[in-house]
Amino acid sequence: WNLQNLGHQGVCSELLRGILLVAAVYLLVGCVYKSQALGETGLAMIPHVHFWRDYPDLVRDGVRYAAAFVTELLGGRPLPFVGGGAATLGRPSIDRDTFANFEPLK
Repeated sequence: WNLQNLGHQGVCSELLRGILLVAAVYLLVGCVYKSQALGETGLAMIPHVHFWRDYPDLVRDGVRYAAAFVTELLGGRPLPFVGGGAATLGRPSIDRDTFANFEPLK
């Protein structure tokens, strides 16, 4: 996408429309695949549902980290940063970054 076109009228609307279209196709294709190939129903049909459930917590952790970093960079007292996402909200910790739940394709 050519950023020089940002001066033209309606270009940002077209970009937003394109992003929403890609998101809708991602959601639709993912739901159909998980429904037909994996037999999922309900919320489990949403592609990468665990990521999307954790996303607000990940953003919150990022904002806290950035605030602590900027505060320390400007000479303020370092803020204690404790990341954690889902584990800090009382939900069970998921071993996402390990092979604890790995099952090979059959």
